[in-house]
Amino acid sequence: MESNIILAAINKIAEENVRESEEKYRSIFESASEAITISDNNGKILDVNSAALEILGYESEELIGKIAAPGYVYPEQRKEMRQKLMKNGFVRNQEITFKHKDGLHVNVLGSATLLKNKNGQIDRIIGIFTDITNRVKAEQEIKKTKDYLQNVIDSASEIIFTIGSDYKIKTWNKSARMITGYKQSHIIGKSIKKLTLIENQDELKDYIQTIFKGKISKLEELTINTSFGIKKQFSVSPSFIRDESKNVNEILFVCRDISYEKERHGKLLFGQSYLISEATSKTALDIFTEMLRIGHPGLYIARTSNIEIKNIFTDVSPTVVKLSMEKDMKQITCSNFEEILSTIKGYVTKEKQPIVLLDRIEYLIINSSFESVIRNIYRLNDIIGKHNCLLLLRISPSLLDKT
Repeated sequence: MESNIILAAINKIAEENVRESEEKYRSIFESASEAITISDNNGKILDVNSAALEILGYESEELIGKIAAPGYVYPEQRKEMRQKLMKNGFVRNQEITFKHKDGLHVNVLGSATLLKNKNGQIDRIIGIFTDITNRVKAEQEIKKTKDYLQNVIDSASEIIFTIGSDYKIKTWNKSARMITGYKQSHIIGKSIKKLTLIENQDELKDYIQTIFKGKISKLEELTINTSFGIKKQFSVSPSFIRDESKNVNEILFVCRDISYEKERHGKLLFGQSYLISEATSKTALDIFTEMLRIGHPGLYIARTSNIEIKNIFTDVSPTVVKLSMEKDMKQITCSNFEEILSTIKGYVTKEKQPIVLLDRIEYLIINSSFESVIRNIYRLNDIIGKHNCLLLLRISPSLLDKT
């Protein structure tokens, strides 16, 4: 009799402990901010918490007792996650997509664990899911912004690259690849200390070090060793990419090729006029187009057809003036030196360090006189000097001989 009373008391205490344990479990289960699901080995939902109902938009009776619910998990994602779960006994932080009851997508980070009974058989599957929809949207917006900026950078004709405080190159645009011959895979993530890319590397390292110490420094030129075995000289315009605390995060370098200007220094000076005595226009056009490629605006004056102009200037776009008595709807036309002087003056006044190529001057001599053309060339030379521009005057040697 006494033993029965003791047994009954023990059972009552055990029942109270179980009840307390269940209440504690339920409290934790319902108060969790993550979505929690409990299912059997076949995937049938046995229980879900409030967070899961909120993420999915269903009532508990719409989920409990259903396999993978009414289509809220995409079959291929569920299959992949289940395969990992059965192989390893757990899955950690796998990104999957839930379908809300109203049809919207919900991005979640999912983890799952197998619980086995005493016989080693699968008893329960616990799934825990964190809503990362806002984070995914933010990442997508950041990617769109980065892609847009990369497209802008890649469309630039200058070399553009960025370097971090670790001296590693973070960005390498399309022009950098084309001009130097080095692909992004050869450059991005590499330290300039380990690359033979920059000839004046010590000067660049000192500049980077000074900037990241919060001090002011100056860098005007870089010499880059291209993969073609040619050294190229670049003028540099650095700017700074800052973090939320306004600290410099990366240094952005915009580099313009000035190799041609360096090579021609002492031969071609702005504010001067140069006579090119050649039978053809090739030399004059080569100099003219090369100067345009490195950023100078250009004014081309000649007796050239529209088709020829299109074939000559394939990658640069000078302002074209045709020497002709007949007006052209597509081009500016000049028939005498007074019109040429007026056109050149109007152009060089507006542009910075422009190049003027005046070709086929024999047309002007025939229509007026040699003396008149010479007088006007002196007037033109004054305009060139005053506005710090460059004049290339191409004359055929045969014309000079006859004169």
